[in-house]
Amino acid sequence: MSKGSLRPMYIIYDSKKVVPNLQDVWPNPDSTQRLELHISLSRPIFLRAHQREDLKRAVKRISQANKAFTLSFAVLSELVNDEKTRTFLTMEVGAGHHELRSLADSLTPALRAIRQQEYYVNPRFHASIAWALLHRSQGTPFPPSGSSDSICTRAILEDPPAPSIAPGSGATTPEGFPAIECLPADMIKMLNERYGAQIASPKVGSFEVHAITVKIGKEVTSWQLN
Repeated sequence: MSKGSLRPMYIIYDSKKVVPNLQDVWPNPDSTQRLELHISLSRPIFLRAHQREDLKRAVKRISQANKAFTLSFAVLSELVNDEKTRTFLTMEVGAGHHELRSLADSLTPALRAIRQQEYYVNPRFHASIAWALLHRSQGTPFPPSGSSDSICTRAILEDPPAPSIAPGSGATTPEGFPAIECLPADMIKMLNERYGAQIASPKVGSFEVHAITVKIGKEVTSWQLN
């Protein structure tokens, strides 16, 4: 449950004034619903059918062995995926980084057992709030669309979103979304100057992490931390 009143939709609203092609992480936010922030504990995982239950059992054991904890965000930043196909506007974790690192490290044996790469050596735990496709070099194919399996912690925002503006025009990709070169550095600086103190405030940007969630395709399973 949220301890404060952090409203990412206001940050996105201001961001879209600079980069209209930004897409909300929540495509159709409902003001009557609570928004969820997801913090990844793994890279995208590609599973065979017989590996799914083994991974879920491993995550369940890790959940039972770890306690719920408080997390807070520290700064807004731009992060790009490994394939350099998408850029994300993110809120990076401050307090709670140690606990997240412990959870991610606990997953390493299970990931190695199914021949998947463990998480980054120096992870930058974050919650993405908006994204955009990046321009690709000529002749470089786009990867097939579709969702990958991932493991994440979950925190819930209780406040309704602010209104957002529609994306503008630009070069389009096979996925139908306009692409950009990058997020402007001065935009990130402006957002941190405007919202940084609010994000870092324990009374606003602080949350209780209470569950680990595994998403495999459209199937979502969660286990409560002790």
